[in-house]
Amino acid sequence: MRRIFVWLLLCVWGCVCVGYPAIGLAEETYNDALFNTPLSVAEIDAWAAGILAQAQNSLLLNNPAESYDPYEGYAFEYPFGTLYMSKPAHGPETVLLKVLITDYLGMCPRGLTRGNSLQTLLASYPNENPSLRGDYNFAALYVFDQLAQNQTAGWAWVHRNGQDVTLMQCAAYALSENGRTYRDAGVVYVLENGGASSITVYGLNSAQTISREEVEEDLANLRQIQASDAYVSYTSDLKGEEVPIFEREDFRFANIDVLGATPRDFIEKLGAPQNVEEAFDGQAKYIKYEWSGIDVHFVQLPEDKTPLFESLRMAGGVQEGPRGLRIGDTLDSVLARFCNTNDLAVLDGVLTRFADIDDWVVNSKAILYELGEAAEYPPYGILTYENITSAGVVEIAVRYATLLGDEESGTVGMLRLSFENNRLQELMLYMMELDIE
Repeated sequence: MRRIFVWLLLCVWGCVCVGYPAIGLAEETYNDALFNTPLSVAEIDAWAAGILAQAQNSLLLNNPAESYDPYEGYAFEYPFGTLYMSKPAHGPETVLLKVLITDYLGMCPRGLTRGNSLQTLLASYPNENPSLRGDYNFAALYVFDQLAQNQTAGWAWVHRNGQDVTLMQCAAYALSENGRTYRDAGVVYVLENGGASSITVYGLNSAQTISREEVEEDLANLRQIQASDAYVSYTSDLKGEEVPIFEREDFRFANIDVLGATPRDFIEKLGAPQNVEEAFDGQAKYIKYEWSGIDVHFVQLPEDKTPLFESLRMAGGVQEGPRGLRIGDTLDSVLARFCNTNDLAVLDGVLTRFADIDDWVVNSKAILYELGEAAEYPPYGILTYENITSAGVVEIAVRYATLLGDEESGTVGMLRLSFENNRLQELMLYMMELDIE
């Protein structure tokens, strides 16, 4: 795994200066049986030959002799990207080492280019893991091992920070010409704002090889990630038609099941609290733990051995709430993660329905879904247009409710989300008693 990490870091460091991709670019749809097969060294080599031909007919923007890096080679900068070569001039002895695509004009293997969405990238390769099961940082897409049959292998994974996928890599191995070691080639897609901001194709020098033991180690590491199911990627749908309602299973924060959590669970995840406050009303003890931007409340009755979770408030930090929600998420991205039978969305910063545009006024409500026996009887999702401040800040609240257990238990689980100018500012998880008349 260490060798993979080193290469991943080199790819990211080589792309940090690339700007953000434009959102909403038109993407071509490719119907090609190739997409159902793993990336191969032969496919990469064929693409590399084409990119060399493209470079010969393109304008060179720099002097490669003045752009040398001992780890990457001589940089040949073109409008579509940068070729890294073994010598400062094209020639029969000059070897192409890797390619960095930084412009929308540069076509990469399988017709992909900068600006393509993660969904397009995933659809261009085999994917044995559509829900992206894995851990918080990685999820394997496929592992391909034909070393015993034809001396080839490969794998693909995504690197993420929870729900935020920041990198996708596809690797391919093939026996080298010396018959003992293996070519190690592949493609790395760096993602920003949901789209590929740069693409690196590496391992183009056939003389640079690794041992079979290193190949098998890489495959074993990917199989280990493949076996993990500690974390999944949540479904998102702009119209809210393909995603479930808010449920008991959504009571999660920082991958903690908060309804059964103790203070120790939060301390193990968040570290020592910055402040702890206790209060006693003669019947129960109330405890509040505070971290930067996060408050968690517990209650402990005399018969309880440990404090029981009561509520959570998050107004800062980078931790994830239900379905991977984070402070700063846009209103439309949040609505897309929960059922929305109202076709409500945010387009160009304006609350709209797909059929028509509503005239929103303060205190007006939109029922996202309402499946209970009466109005505002769980389960439901409701959006309220709460206020427009004197400074022009639009305040919106979204509430999701679900029954915890059956009606006789009388407990409702609540998720309340507060937005200012369509950005999530505060998230609250709490419980309340069901009002049964």
